[in-house]
Amino acid sequence: MNTELNPRLLDVAETRIDLPELGIRAGTRGTIVEILGESREAFLLEITDQHGVAKEFVALAAKQIRGGWKIQEAAAFEPVLNEAELAFEEGFLYLQNGLVEEAKRQFAKAFKMDPQLAGHLVNSANGLAQKSAFDSAIAVYELVLELQPQRETARENLAITHLNRGVEYARRGAIDKALKDFNIALVVGPSRATVTLVQKNLVAAYTQLGIRHAEVKQYREALEKFVLALEIDPSDIPRKNLGLAFVSYFASKLGNRAFARRERIFKQAIRMGLSFSECLNGYGATLAGLEEISEARWALREAVKADPTNEIAKKNLELVLAKEPSLGIPAFALGLETLDAERASIG
Repeated sequence: MNTELNPRLLDVAETRIDLPELGIRAGTRGTIVEILGESREAFLLEITDQHGVAKEFVALAAKQIRGGWKIQEAAAFEPVLNEAELAFEEGFLYLQNGLVEEAKRQFAKAFKMDPQLAGHLVNSANGLAQKSAFDSAIAVYELVLELQPQRETARENLAITHLNRGVEYARRGAIDKALKDFNIALVVGPSRATVTLVQKNLVAAYTQLGIRHAEVKQYREALEKFVLALEIDPSDIPRKNLGLAFVSYFASKLGNRAFARRERIFKQAIRMGLSFSECLNGYGATLAGLEEISEARWALREAVKADPTNEIAKKNLELVLAKEPSLGIPAFALGLETLDAERASIG
């Protein structure tokens, strides 16, 4: 697993072999800057000149170098660390190079001796999350929580990072992935404020899915998504969207036969917050999309008559009179309202 942490100085090593084509003799010192292979069968060595300027990068098998990991000369230039700090530093080096299990063992040792060191690892994850390196940040938060389940800062920021990754998915149109992240964020057990923001984003995602279904005339599926949105947030916009979806569903299901049941359908939608004009517009726009032009024209005229300020109904009526509905009236012509996804800040 790549955590996207930049590899750092691992150690100082010497070459066991001559590399005449590179001007390198056995005993030449270099810095190990990367581990190659999961079982550490090779290393990338940075060779510098006398001024410390890198001149070559050489990949060598483990048997072709001396030293590595425990060279005393390298340690002499580092600040003196206690045993817990040394374990933490080694764990961090392992993590930077994708060796998660080795890192976990070292962090467990470090946190047992000094539990506060986990805060430094959380800070590293915070930096990744703030740079939108969500996958890497999530991996580090999860590692911390596996070792210290009681660390609430890591738990809260893990939830926020799932939330923020979900928002990015939603903005790119990957609503299914966004919903998965939003639901994980809730399961993590964040603060009340974060739960509220996650719920808001869930409503936005279900609303977007509902609109998509309506655009391709999948009115039953649209209705289901607006029901989910209202269950999470029983406020005005989700309720009105459900009312419009309800009108569209019955209009699409019954067609002209809906005429006899229209009063009952509209009465229910009005209870959800729609005006009579909005009911007529949703009804007419749906029938127009289904090419029930005569009934659509009547409904949209009645919608404008009931409320001359209903600009959506006016536009839809223009389309019907111009015989453009054969191209399909888009779902937003029903008057559906979207909700925007919203990110949270890492604490």
